[in-house]
Amino acid sequence: VVVLDEDPAELPQPGEEGYGDPMWGVEPDIADGVAVEDLGGRMRISMLLPLTNASGAVRNIFAEFYQGALLALDRLKGEGYSVSLDPFDTRDDSWRVAEIVEKEAFRESNLVIGPVYERNLRPVLEFAEQKRVPVVSPLATIENSTSPYLFQLSPEAEQKSSGMADLFTD
Repeated sequence: VVVLDEDPAELPQPGEEGYGDPMWGVEPDIADGVAVEDLGGRMRISMLLPLTNASGAVRNIFAEFYQGALLALDRLKGEGYSVSLDPFDTRDDSWRVAEIVEKEAFRESNLVIGPVYERNLRPVLEFAEQKRVPVVSPLATIENSTSPYLFQLSPEAEQKSSGMADLFTD
């Protein structure tokens, strides 16, 4: 997991190399990323969400997250980017995630969003490390998995608690 929690005293100071660089301290081959032009002008994103449960009922919170991703995709397309999104329903099932990782559509991904739960992450990280593809965990707090290709968007529990407390005290 890429986490930049350096001691502020160790960060570059004004006039020093790296000062003001938001990617300072991140491994260069990861920070440089891959330009869409280097991908033939097209970005292919796989999204792994538990859209339904084991009985097939739709899980609304994840369906809404997917709808938000479609809105973002439309915006990117409107700005001239060539981006495609391949959604995969994991059903929060580790066996199903392993099957998804073997699908050709998934293996052509340049970016993976999900899976939601850390318990389903292992096969995705193995693919990411082999193919050098970034994996973004959009909702879960990742505690036991590490990889230079794993990026976590969800804040730690104590940050969430602090933010909630601030809502009631301001």
